[in-house]
Amino acid sequence: MNSPIDKPGQHFEWWEFEVTSTGLPNALPAAARPHIRYLVFHLLDPLREALGRPVVITSGYRSPAVNRAVKGSPTSRHPLGKAADFWVPPTRRQPALTSFEVARRILDLGLPFDQLIAYAPKRGGHNHVGLHGPDVGPLRRDIRVAPDEGGMRKWTP
Repeated sequence: MNSPIDKPGQHFEWWEFEVTSTGLPNALPAAARPHIRYLVFHLLDPLREALGRPVVITSGYRSPAVNRAVKGSPTSRHPLGKAADFWVPPTRRQPALTSFEVARRILDLGLPFDQLIAYAPKRGGHNHVGLHGPDVGPLRRDIRVAPDEGGMRKWTP
């Protein structure tokens, strides 16, 4: 059995945060590991526990080259290990959760985040969460929606 040192949390493995569809190298640097561990411990593991079903990371850490290739923001938290994109897939008994359902659960559970984005189905149907440690300052709790028609706007659920 893996010890907590071998993985960032109870339900996640390090490799999940290195996955990229770009084909570019995306090795997780040691400096990003504490941030990912913080994100998993405070947000992703508690969400997974509350949902009782898998949470699949689609983009965790991004090397600067990967971030450019996916047209990520120059101020993205992904290259620091302080953000993750994910979705909740279907199970044999339950359909996939929409990004809006997941966002609502994060809010209802009172989980910490700096930024939470719910992407509409035509934009991927996933969630983005950003979280930094208390040493950086207070969390903004910035909630946004990325609608099918494009752009992004503040969301007040």
